[in-house]
Amino acid sequence: MSSESNYSVECHTCFSSKSRFSMVSIMLGMTVCFSTLWRFPYQVANFGGAGYILVYILMISLFVFPALTAEWGLGRFTKRGPDGAYTQLKMPGGKLIAVILFGVVLAVGSYFVIWIGWILRYGISSLLDSNLVNPATNSNQYFDSQVASDPVLQLVFALIVLLLIAPTILGGTKKIESLSKTIVPIFYLLVIGMTFLIIIQPGVLTGTFNFLTSLDISTQITSFTFIAALGQAFFSLCLGGTYMVLYASYTEKKHTHNIPGNALFTVIGNTLASLIAVVLVIGVVIMSGIVTTDGLASFGPGLFFGVIPEAFQAISLTLGGPISALLMAVFFIMFFFSAYLPMTAIITVTTTALERSFNIKRRSAFLIILGSTLLLAIPSALSPLDGGFLYNLDIFVGAIGSVIGSIIAMIAFAWFIDKKVALEEINIGSRIKLGNFYHFTIKYIAPMFMIFVVLYALADVVLANVGLNALQETDYFLYKSIIDISPILVAVILVFVAILAIGQSLITKNRKTST
Repeated sequence: MSSESNYSVECHTCFSSKSRFSMVSIMLGMTVCFSTLWRFPYQVANFGGAGYILVYILMISLFVFPALTAEWGLGRFTKRGPDGAYTQLKMPGGKLIAVILFGVVLAVGSYFVIWIGWILRYGISSLLDSNLVNPATNSNQYFDSQVASDPVLQLVFALIVLLLIAPTILGGTKKIESLSKTIVPIFYLLVIGMTFLIIIQPGVLTGTFNFLTSLDISTQITSFTFIAALGQAFFSLCLGGTYMVLYASYTEKKHTHNIPGNALFTVIGNTLASLIAVVLVIGVVIMSGIVTTDGLASFGPGLFFGVIPEAFQAISLTLGGPISALLMAVFFIMFFFSAYLPMTAIITVTTTALERSFNIKRRSAFLIILGSTLLLAIPSALSPLDGGFLYNLDIFVGAIGSVIGSIIAMIAFAWFIDKKVALEEINIGSRIKLGNFYHFTIKYIAPMFMIFVVLYALADVVLANVGLNALQETDYFLYKSIIDISPILVAVILVFVAILAIGQSLITKNRKTST
């Protein structure tokens, strides 16, 4: 076990904030993301409302808070990201874990950047393309013909997103910190303001309230509800033994960086944003009158790009085309900024890993990651529709991968750091003192339950394959994702080998130059 950190982070890489607001803004900027605002509303709709929300809050309380504090503790104690935290603790297979987590983050970035490109394009098209808000336009056909059918344009927008992120990546922690303190408050004000504007419309508040408070335990709360809610909770809070570990390594051992308090505020802020997003998205749909509350449960990922534009088309009949187009532009641009900081975290993790592992300049590392991300984004751009490659990659890597990564982080923190030292690290500067029960939870209870959930989900895939489905038909997509995911796994391996080769050549070049 480790009793002290042997790695010292240079002062310029630490977050310089001296207030809790700044630290919570940094963490909320990473967690209140497109996943929270896009994925959570359609999952609430798909699983029937109140039942899913109750299970989600239960998962947040029992497992996400312990996992979040453990990841922060691991990062701050080791002063390393996922590229070095596990090896520094002499965890068996630490180097392999670092490589696998690097591949997972690279894969997540490859499809996340496609999504953000769609958001940016819709925000621009809302103002420049009158067909998008024209009631005569079929939104699903518009998406299929103007977006999904053009992989080249999707990759162009993905490149634009990465170039927009570049100044923040190259600017380091100070840039991330300043942007978080600016974007997060503005984002919350926009979301709350737009939600208020929607719910004051006739019938919207009543319809949304009735949908979200309708609870039928027998149909809404199933085994798969727990699996979906746990995966969503971990993914929306950017857990997975990667992003949070790296960002925590930039924090200092002082009161404003105390782990339990900041984790609590982050969890509460993320949950509130999720609930507000549900009210906003479902409220917009109900306001448009294009679907009844009973019909909301039939929607999946298409709720965002198919139904939301159609809802604004219906709103244009009441408020007029220009106002509807402006509202739609604000809606999508708001969502773009909500995804900007999480995407920054994704690229920061992989860029920092290359920079430290191969001792190369940050700019060189970023350019390698930019090219790798675009290369791996090609399959998602070619198959972006519901049930396609991108959708399956999100299920397999995004949901299950984040849970497995977080299990590894909890094991590292609870099993490979002395208990007394771990609790001291967690409780530095905190009025909330976590003790033996907390340590027992992250060491045994949370990992065991999460392992059970993951194994149960994977076992059900096998059962579904032989016709013995234990959950429901939705699991077919999970099984299909495992089959469809193989190309991306091969691609990740190939890209990583290429990165190793490039890094090795740069190291050799640097050595020759120094000699």
